[in-house]
Amino acid sequence: MTSSDQYRISTASEHPDLTPGEVARRMLRLAEALQSMDEVTVESVTERTGFPLKYAPLGTVHAFAIKLPESRWSYGVTYEQDGSYKAVELAYRHADINEASMSPVCEVDLAAASKTLKGAGYSGKVEADEIGQATEYVFQRSRVKVRIVPAAESAPIDGKAARSCIQQLTISSTD
Repeated sequence: MTSSDQYRISTASEHPDLTPGEVARRMLRLAEALQSMDEVTVESVTERTGFPLKYAPLGTVHAFAIKLPESRWSYGVTYEQDGSYKAVELAYRHADINEASMSPVCEVDLAAASKTLKGAGYSGKVEADEIGQATEYVFQRSRVKVRIVPAAESAPIDGKAARSCIQQLTISSTD
């Protein structure tokens, strides 16, 4: 399912099934199923997730990305392999991240991701900075590590409290 075509940013209309939330859910299902990163290849990631990964020569990775012009958000997944190191990463990015609420891409928040991973047998810990603010959440099971970098919604939506969203989710080996 991988292609020799080179990577380019897609529009949401090209992949209507790959919404920001659906991509996060597929990444979490991939993490749930993995026992080891030895199972992970660009072909297996494409097969298990349905992500249209294409080779991105500038980054020497396989990737796909979708741009949401109405909100100026984009999101995508990269598969990287360098020697024995392998990683699959989902990242949400905005043209002006300092001013943007993550609401348009926060369909799966940190609480939901944490519940899914803990339900799959991952243990979790919080990494914090020098003033005690969480900088990342690290989940580990067997030889697989899932790292989540949170970002808060900048404002509550429809009277609900602001959630802690996923800015980045990386699946890699614990080695």
